[in-house]
Amino acid sequence: MKDMICENAEVYGWNTLSDLDLLTIVAGSRESAVALNDYFNQASCTVDGLLNLKIDGLGKATALKMKALYTLFSRPKIKDIESIKNSAEMYDYMKGNLLNLDHEEVWFVLMDNANHPFKKVCHSKGGLALSVIDVKMIMKDALESGRCCSLAMAHNHPSGSLKPSQQDITSTNKVKEACKYFDIRFLDHIIVGNDEFYSFNDNCML
Repeated sequence: MKDMICENAEVYGWNTLSDLDLLTIVAGSRESAVALNDYFNQASCTVDGLLNLKIDGLGKATALKMKALYTLFSRPKIKDIESIKNSAEMYDYMKGNLLNLDHEEVWFVLMDNANHPFKKVCHSKGGLALSVIDVKMIMKDALESGRCCSLAMAHNHPSGSLKPSQQDITSTNKVKEACKYFDIRFLDHIIVGNDEFYSFNDNCML
């Protein structure tokens, strides 16, 4: 049946396939496709939950591939930009790295004299509510690049809340002071949550 479905897709187009047809290609059999479809229709369905399912034809390797593809295609595609001029452009540049995460990550964007981003790096990965950054390592990256004249900071709140925590404010001030010492412009710190963002710069907190 799987081969027949693939042939029909090539002739009539992939959009003509039903959900069960598509899942049959993934799982290899109609029975397994029905079980998968039942799982996807549950309110508690998650991509990670696929890893715990006991369905013939859906081993861990296949589940991991599905999760990888889901993560890849759910990320917004960002075109290269000449410069980052405001917080909205900073958000557009970083949201592909920070949306849909179940943990907190802190990223830094290094830019040249024209605010053209040439490198972005994750400096911290944490739990649900806390990530700790090492300001010395951030400055090390900036100085070793040889052309970093400005930088910006971005991190996510898995809870979706955009309100800065006291830790967020403290970390921002540490980075700000370090940038002053090395004559690097600290442009902004944005918090990403639920496809929205909060800008420290826009809210006069830098």
